[in-house]
Amino acid sequence: VGWGCSHATRSHLKRRWHGITQRAIIPVGESAGRSAGVTEGGAVDLAVARSDLSGGLNPMMAPMMGSVAQPSERADPAHLKALPAGLDELYFGSVPVHLAAVPGTTIPYTHDEWEPQSDPDSVAEVVRRADHLGPDKDIVVPAIPALDIARRGKADPELDSATLQQWPDGLREPLLKGNGASPPPKAVLKAVASGVRSCVVKTAAGWFRLKGCGNHDEGFTIRESGEAATANGGDPVGIDGAAAKPAHTRQMRGSAWLHTAIRENYVLAQLSRVLEPRGILGGNSAYGMYLYGAPNQPFGPDVSVPACVVCTTRGERRLGSHVLAGLELLLPQLLDTAALDTRELLAAFPPARLALPTAGDPVVSTATLMCDHMLAFEYASLGMLEPGTHGLDFAVPRDRTSLADGAGVTLPHRPLQAGVYPMQWTQAGAKEMEPRWWPLWDTCVAEYNAALAEVEGQSAIGYLFNRLGHDCGRILNGLHSQRVSWGTYQDELCIDPSQWHCNAHANNVVILPQGTPTNMFLGYLDLDMAFDDATFVSVYGKGSPKGAVGTLPEQHDQLLKREHVNFMEVLAGADSTSGVPTVALSVVEGYSDEVKIAKSILLDGLILGYLSAYDAPGDLHPVASDSLELHTAGHALIKLAIIVMADFIA
Repeated sequence: VGWGCSHATRSHLKRRWHGITQRAIIPVGESAGRSAGVTEGGAVDLAVARSDLSGGLNPMMAPMMGSVAQPSERADPAHLKALPAGLDELYFGSVPVHLAAVPGTTIPYTHDEWEPQSDPDSVAEVVRRADHLGPDKDIVVPAIPALDIARRGKADPELDSATLQQWPDGLREPLLKGNGASPPPKAVLKAVASGVRSCVVKTAAGWFRLKGCGNHDEGFTIRESGEAATANGGDPVGIDGAAAKPAHTRQMRGSAWLHTAIRENYVLAQLSRVLEPRGILGGNSAYGMYLYGAPNQPFGPDVSVPACVVCTTRGERRLGSHVLAGLELLLPQLLDTAALDTRELLAAFPPARLALPTAGDPVVSTATLMCDHMLAFEYASLGMLEPGTHGLDFAVPRDRTSLADGAGVTLPHRPLQAGVYPMQWTQAGAKEMEPRWWPLWDTCVAEYNAALAEVEGQSAIGYLFNRLGHDCGRILNGLHSQRVSWGTYQDELCIDPSQWHCNAHANNVVILPQGTPTNMFLGYLDLDMAFDDATFVSVYGKGSPKGAVGTLPEQHDQLLKREHVNFMEVLAGADSTSGVPTVALSVVEGYSDEVKIAKSILLDGLILGYLSAYDAPGDLHPVASDSLELHTAGHALIKLAIIVMADFIA
């Protein structure tokens, strides 16, 4: 999905850390103290933050700090890994990386200086990327179907230099992940992994995301491919139906590119001006980019030069890989499974749902239902079904007439037990929870149990799922209200007319730390492939002549509808960016029928919450009303889920 895929007080945790002598481990866990609440969160105005450095930390960032390495221990991964986990590790990441300053150029971003370029030469450059680059025409770079963004005039070196002086120490020179051979900048307090090619960095001024700063600890690498795309098993062809590009291709891994880095900053800044006043926050804020110099240019200084997006960031933990996955793995411990009754659970579903053929399952799962809906949309788009067909196998509307109102179903909850620690999961599989997480786990368990007592008779987890869906619907509705696609398009990697890149998925929304000034749990990010109908460029000549700028409103409406339908399918668990990793599938597949039915009730509620925000609230799309008590319980559940998936690199 997408290009190259396609995160208690310090003294209390320290005391608990040294006092632990015993613990219990169970496969998919249960578990006092009270969590020190985060009173504010998010990115800050770095000009303001910088002015506070001489007198201490900016108070806006202070509640986010967690454990802080002393200057003599700066960002040393071995040292950071030994510290007890705090709110930093919870919300921003827990797998330390090495960073080193390297040669290159740092470009600050000021939004009003940049604009889309529609002149013929700029459009030709956009189209040229689809034909591969380099002397042998074998170097692949992202061919985003949209006008490039560039400065309105020539760069002013003196102004850029003055702006860079407002950047925090440690970020003014390009940074690259490595193996630790070079020391990190003195001002970098922490650096932790964010996916394969990125990291998040803590300075005295706050947290920043570096997107495209090296492939793991290998720097920038080259991946070679010897196969061309084929359509329907036939001869190699390109996306435009012409002869395929050369079979041997090379791609740089671990980087962004200047055109994608600028786009990320531009779209972030453009959207934030409209969406922030509506309470819809980005996970990141535009800040600038790095352009790497020799020796970190695998293809030389002229072709596919690596770049990195630099943003301030509010958080790094992903909805799909960290929260939905963690909640699913904890579900048998969160629910009183002995009190689950199959007949009562099935009664939560509308008659139309219960009438659907189930192939032996108690009820058609939410994932199956939404995948069927997505396939029907694609078949209709190809002219093989009537427009508006609800599904291939399940011809029912996807609304309250077929989906359970998960927020309104009172599932039997049970408190967790302190001192009993679940397994944690990584890409490699399950492992015993690391002791550094025990104090924070017990603190979050106490917080959850207290919140559960406040909402007795209500479904805390049902509320959370519904509101997570509602947040996702608000986010995509916000983008689409500005005619912005998150990044849904076709290129030569799509080997069939029905295949599309779609950047609207559950790992492109992040958890906003508790205390962030919004009633939403989630923020959006990863906009380096985003575009709107006015700046669309026909890169492959599909639907309009190659190089044509702009697209018809009805064509763009159809593309946005595709993005909406695909996002729902992903949120329902029918995609690898939602739910548990592959290595844990056997665990959830072994759940009892009652737990599986409860999971579908929750995911149904998530989809209804999504639809209430994306389309419209009402009887067909019920949404849970705001509740401070349930919201508090939701944040506690999120923290527990993140801890279970803390070291999973999304």
